[in-house]
Amino acid sequence: MSAYIPLIKTTRWIDLSPDKKLRKELEQDTLKAGVNKEQIQPIMLQGAFGIGKTNSLYYIFHYCWCELKTPTFLVSLDEITKSVKDYALEQPTGKIPNDKLGPFINEILLRQLETLKGDDWTNLERIYFPEFNGGDLDKYLKDFKNVEVIEDSKVHLTFENNFSKSIVVEAVNSGSRTILLIDEFESSSMN
Repeated sequence: MSAYIPLIKTTRWIDLSPDKKLRKELEQDTLKAGVNKEQIQPIMLQGAFGIGKTNSLYYIFHYCWCELKTPTFLVSLDEITKSVKDYALEQPTGKIPNDKLGPFINEILLRQLETLKGDDWTNLERIYFPEFNGGDLDKYLKDFKNVEVIEDSKVHLTFENNFSKSIVVEAVNSGSRTILLIDEFESSSMN
């Protein structure tokens, strides 16, 4: 038995449906949300273990940064939940009112953007990029390959640009709305 384990630095999208519906819808929705700044319903990918949810998130991550020039962050559900719980404990009631949750998460994203606007990327704290837990962001970006889209067992196209420092800088300064992707893969339980 073999398994496909997605790797962020060598992301591949394999179109399994003839009409490419899933990929096209994801691309359109992220364009509407990030570049056009339209209000859209949150997107949720559901499926059995190993069906490709994380790979889909990796594809969206690359598509937003490299094609749309839209800042996009990917974080595990565990990590964002921990941040919310820690913030709640700082509140007098020990809870976060619903109307404060959105602004709290937005503040996290603004801090991420501000960090990326800095000149020195050699010793960064946690940035919500897959498999980056701090350190030298330039080194992390070094080995990224162009995303491949495979149709009918052949590479049909690749993104014009690969994920790099120049792409990050351009996207961070684009004025596009930031996209947040949350992956539940690492989440073992919600206490």
